[in-house]
Amino acid sequence: MKKAFYFAAALVLLTATGCQKDETTNGNATTNNANGGTSSSIAQAVIGTGSFGAFNDVPGMDFNGDGVLEYRIMDEEFSGSTLRFDEMDAEQGTNVVTVAEAGAGGQYLHDHIVNLAANAVIGPNMDPNGYYGLGDAYFFEPTVGTWYVGLRVKLSDGIHYGWAKVNMTKVDEFFNANWVEAYYNKTAGATIKAGQKQ
Repeated sequence: MKKAFYFAAALVLLTATGCQKDETTNGNATTNNANGGTSSSIAQAVIGTGSFGAFNDVPGMDFNGDGVLEYRIMDEEFSGSTLRFDEMDAEQGTNVVTVAEAGAGGQYLHDHIVNLAANAVIGPNMDPNGYYGLGDAYFFEPTVGTWYVGLRVKLSDGIHYGWAKVNMTKVDEFFNANWVEAYYNKTAGATIKAGQKQ
């Protein structure tokens, strides 16, 4: 009788452990899985080459690993503000955090990339740091050092927020933008901090 009782108790305990559900913690963007480990909702994007519209084998960023770039990096060395950062499907929600350069008659000419502070929250509302530009974005009067560029990316399941790290150097009058890494939150609509990797 005691053996049957211990067997039944052990079976109930094993069943309860095996049926434990995943649990998400929004504060640190991790998920507890059934085996007691954790998996991050933050994923790394690929900085490399791929297709961008009608262009093949161009430098840029691929956030879902399909070989199609969500962003295209036009130049790596530039003078002044000539480095252009193109967004694929900008009208659909793939954009860079920028500030606008005012032109004549109240029109805006270019979107200038904002250098976000480390740990700045990137999400739906970027005020007062900037807003999501609709079109090509430019570095304007850049400073030497580390830049965090805020991004939002339209993927198949919705809008995702991310960041890219750029090391900015200068030789003579020419700046060089070295795109180091990029990360995004795999959960659509969830925020991410500049520099956050897990």
